[in-house]
Amino acid sequence: MSLMTPYWQSPCATLFKADARSLPLEDGSVDCLIADPPFNAGKDYGDGFNDSRPLDIYYPWLADCLAEAVRVVRPGGALWVMNDTRHIGQTQGILDNLGANFQNMVCWLYGNPTPNTTRFPKTWRPILFYRKSGTPQTWNIQDTRLLQETLYCNFAHSNGRNLHDVWPDIPKLVGGYLAQAEVMTKSDGSFAHVAQMPLAIAIRAILLTTNQGALVVDPFVGSGTTCVAAQRLGRRGAHEGPYLPVVILGSE
Repeated sequence: MSLMTPYWQSPCATLFKADARSLPLEDGSVDCLIADPPFNAGKDYGDGFNDSRPLDIYYPWLADCLAEAVRVVRPGGALWVMNDTRHIGQTQGILDNLGANFQNMVCWLYGNPTPNTTRFPKTWRPILFYRKSGTPQTWNIQDTRLLQETLYCNFAHSNGRNLHDVWPDIPKLVGGYLAQAEVMTKSDGSFAHVAQMPLAIAIRAILLTTNQGALVVDPFVGSGTTCVAAQRLGRRGAHEGPYLPVVILGSE
């Protein structure tokens, strides 16, 4: 399936050292793509990547990455794309211009914001849910449920199953004494990756829009959350060997 030699391979994942603007995957070969690109927020991702660029450079770069994302997804397949609230409108416009079909803007309401002394602290992040043009492939809403009761959703009224476009039951990952078990840290206790995504986000997206055997790709693999989620849910490329091709973001 791959068009280049893998950078690293195991029974549960295949990683490519590639640029997200040129994915080593066939057209229409992917059932579900989860993209959590750099937000141009000045974070240090290493490998020479510049995460603090003028917007007239960042937005065209993002457009090139998303064009590749749409190319590799099969007709009707799912695209889950994150970005900061500053850039989500431009991100949505890019996907619209690429001909992808808007489904929802999910509000991930994580409820444990970092305090801010000059403006409102952030309490949510948008997640765009799109499909490539074509008949929708999979929608497993019956298989998903809230992880916990919240002020916005309670099991008494919903039986835990009436999931909608506000996800208030998945907390943001934190470090220190309150760090969740899934948080990857260095020996000094600091984050091993500057933008680790909660596993529950990837699990929910994959569960909703794929079935057993589906092929899932993450073009910005980061800490490998998508790999872990896909492995736990048994998604794989049929007859393709290791079952989760993902792509490591290359430098500029």
